[in-house]
Amino acid sequence: MTGLLHPLCALVAWAALIYKASALRRAPRDPGLWALCGVHGFSALSFTLSTPVVWPVVDRLTGVANSAALLAQSCVMGLIAAQCAFLGRLLHPPGPAWVRVVCHALLTSGVVAVLAVLFTRLRPSGEHPRDFTVHYASDPAYARYLLLYSGVFMVGEVLVSVQCLRFARRVNRLWLRRGLRVTAVGSALSIGYGVVRFGNGLCGCVTLDPSWVERSAWLCGGIGALLAQVGWTLPGWGPSLTMARRAVRSYVQYQRLHPLWRALQQATPTIVLENGSCSRLSSLLTVRNMEFRLYRRVIEIRDGQLALRDDLDAEVAERADRLGKATRLYGDELAASVTAAQLKAAVHARKLGLRPAVPDTGRAADGPSAADLSAEITWLLQVAHAYRVGPLLTSA
Repeated sequence: MTGLLHPLCALVAWAALIYKASALRRAPRDPGLWALCGVHGFSALSFTLSTPVVWPVVDRLTGVANSAALLAQSCVMGLIAAQCAFLGRLLHPPGPAWVRVVCHALLTSGVVAVLAVLFTRLRPSGEHPRDFTVHYASDPAYARYLLLYSGVFMVGEVLVSVQCLRFARRVNRLWLRRGLRVTAVGSALSIGYGVVRFGNGLCGCVTLDPSWVERSAWLCGGIGALLAQVGWTLPGWGPSLTMARRAVRSYVQYQRLHPLWRALQQATPTIVLENGSCSRLSSLLTVRNMEFRLYRRVIEIRDGQLALRDDLDAEVAERADRLGKATRLYGDELAASVTAAQLKAAVHARKLGLRPAVPDTGRAADGPSAADLSAEITWLLQVAHAYRVGPLLTSA
């Protein structure tokens, strides 16, 4: 478990630290930014030190068996303090935030000092990178060590989870709110790790299967830490997801409008603003500036409708409306089908040089007036769909 989970958590935390550390050059005096870098740094160090490959290297460097455990868990204490300090920065101006950072640092230093003293009282033993807690479960000194460590850990994670949820209700930034909620979930899940470790300190794993307990602890701690890392960084890269989603949506809508736009462009070539290929392949390969290109496509379709006004046939509109009602089309679906049928007849008449038998003075093919661009796109997508597969086209 630790051989796979710890390296993954360490990698994510190091990446998050590098991502956030670059911002320190722009705001080197921001206590919240320093605290957030501490969150990622302490998390990265704790998982790196706990990795079975790194553990013996640390022991050889320090000359103390299992010293990697003390260092890793000291980093966890630092992680808790950094998270609380960062949330304090969100809730308070920079001046008081610095005071909170210092207070958290002093408190954490005191806890780590006590842990170090208790650690020195453990009976000598070999290296145990994979079963450290299970091996020392019956040691009274380690029981006290675990009770202090897990107690501080649980209290800290509860505070982080509650404060994240509380602050998420107060912020207007979408991705900050989402990030705080993801962090709250991760912190809540990490409490499971603290509960298991607190149980280790109370009963020494006597009543539970040690392997099952260890798997539960590391799963809760590892998955919780991953979610927390994602949550802390989400406000930075989350907006890029929004932009990507909007670009994908615009691309899909751009392609869905192509058949209607192409038909109108062939009938009235002057509607196209830019010269270039109008083929389907060229449209499919268009991927840049999709929101602007979609906007242009909507304008050009509307220009095409305007150019075909004198070719609209009222009889086509009446026949399409009658057939649509007969096939149980209503509302916008019926209006879109009628519009598509009338436009297709107008395009065909323009190609043959024919004039409508009964000119449509009501301009039915204009469609309903849209309140904004989004509503305009929605309407034209309905028309484009009906133009391509609508049941009224062949009959009308």
